[in-house]
Amino acid sequence: KHRLRVHPAAASTDRVALSDDIIPLAKPLTTADGTVLSSIPIKAGQVFHIPMGAQNLDPSVWGSDAAEFRPERWIEPGGVPAFDQLPYGPYAGVSSFLDGQRTCIG
Repeated sequence: KHRLRVHPAAASTDRVALSDDIIPLAKPLTTADGTVLSSIPIKAGQVFHIPMGAQNLDPSVWGSDAAEFRPERWIEPGGVPAFDQLPYGPYAGVSSFLDGQRTCIG
């Protein structure tokens, strides 16, 4: 599991929205013009990028050593963030295989 977190088979993928939707953000972000966004509207046909590699190495989730290969973090008390802070996916805390109807199960 840890090897796939640090070195996913594919670093990213793209998806095409089938209908208009709104993607909620876990944390608000501020754009270059100062607008604060808590969600991102998408239109049918719009392509969006899913960076699994970046999600798996996010230091705001995994800590300053996020990019280090430390499999022992999975057995250390407090070594893995709380479940609600982790990316979703078929393997808890690892988004390498995506989530939902298009989950890669191997």
